[in-house]
Amino acid sequence: MKSFWSLLALLTLLMPLSLHASQGRVVSIAPVAHLIATELLQETGIDTEFLPPARLPVNRIPGWLRRVDAGDLESADVVITIESVWPSLPLYPLMRSVSIQVVPIDLATELAPGGARVLMHPDAVESEYFWLDLNNLTQMINVASKDLSRVWPEESGTIERNRFDLQRAIQRTQIRIDGYLLERDIETLSLADERLMPLAQSLGMPISETGHNLRLTLAAADDQHPEWLIDPLHRIGADSLKDWLTALETGLQVN
Repeated sequence: MKSFWSLLALLTLLMPLSLHASQGRVVSIAPVAHLIATELLQETGIDTEFLPPARLPVNRIPGWLRRVDAGDLESADVVITIESVWPSLPLYPLMRSVSIQVVPIDLATELAPGGARVLMHPDAVESEYFWLDLNNLTQMINVASKDLSRVWPEESGTIERNRFDLQRAIQRTQIRIDGYLLERDIETLSLADERLMPLAQSLGMPISETGHNLRLTLAAADDQHPEWLIDPLHRIGADSLKDWLTALETGLQVN
C-alpha cells in the first residue's frame, strides 16, 4: 500500500509538467508565419506546426490546400495566417471545419476595429514577399505577440520577452544593411524579380537600371551588377527567424 501511495504522489507531481509540455497548438501554412509563431512561443510549451510538407515552396501550397482532407487534420487552438493579403492561402476556413473554437490570427491585417495592416504599394500583387519590408515584419510580430498573449495570458511575459528579442534582432539587421550599402557607395537598386519590391522600397533608394547599381535577386546570375542574393522565405529553410535575418545580411555581403 505504501508503494501505491508513493507512486500516486509521484504521478501527481509529474502531471503539471505533462500539461505544460502540451498546453496548446498553433498551426500555419505560410513559412514566415510559422517562424514568427515558433520564435514567439519559445519556452512556453505551446506547440507550433507547419502543416504542408516542408519541401513545398509557398506558391505550391495553395494546391496542397485544395487537396488536403479536413478529416486528416487535428484540431488547433490558433491558426496564424496572412490570407487577408494572400487569399490563395485560406487556412482558417479549413481549420474552422475541424474545430469551431479555433482562433484566427491574421498577421497582415489585425482582426480588430481599426487594426494594423501591413504596407503594400498600390500596384502590389498577391505574390509579393511583403514581409521583406522589415517594418512589415516587425508589425506582423507585434500582431502575433498581442493576440497570442490574449489566448494564453499566463504566457504573456515569455511571449513579450521573445517579441522584444526579435525586435532587437530586426533592428540590428536594418542597421547593418544600411551601413553596408553606405560603405559600398550603392546609389540605386534594381530587381531581378518584382516580388522583391517590398524590400527595395523599404530601403528608400531609387530603383533604376543605371548607376552604381545593386541587383536584388532570388538566384545568382553571371552579370556585371553587384548582387544581393535573397532567400524570401518561400519555403521552410531557416531554423529560426533570427537565422533568416543573418542569411539576409550574408546574401548582401557576398558581392
